[in-house]
Amino acid sequence: MVKRSIVWSLGVLMMLAALGGFALDDAAIERADALYDDDQPQAALEALEDALPTATNDRERAEVLWRLSRATLDVGEQQEDRGEDEDTVLATYVQGEEYGIQAVEADPNNHLGYYWQSANIGKWGQRKGILNALFKAAPMRDLLRSAVTVDPEHAD
Repeated sequence: MVKRSIVWSLGVLMMLAALGGFALDDAAIERADALYDDDQPQAALEALEDALPTATNDRERAEVLWRLSRATLDVGEQQEDRGEDEDTVLATYVQGEEYGIQAVEADPNNHLGYYWQSANIGKWGQRKGILNALFKAAPMRDLLRSAVTVDPEHAD
């Protein structure tokens, strides 16, 4: 009887530990937000990449993904400031756009996925030059409209 009780208790503990391992790491999100606010987007990006596998549903996944899009945009800006080559910077903005796309796919009701996707497109366009990026203006506008449609109070 004691042996069965111990086995049962261990089983319950293992299940609880397993469930705890799959919950979104709120501390990692808070740490990433603090790093972003402290102008450390690369460190924020790394914290968010670590947090992404802990998202248990699409809403949580979108929360991480729009932050990845935001941090990636700032990484691209820092690359520009350091004078890194154009292909590297443009690829960074494309990656930021991709994170935004994934955020919108995960949760179309989260306006920040649209917003940061659009922002990365805009930075790509600034870097590429207005004439070379003109074809991106309409998609960018549409994303911003979607962001405002989802959250009319979004001031940015």
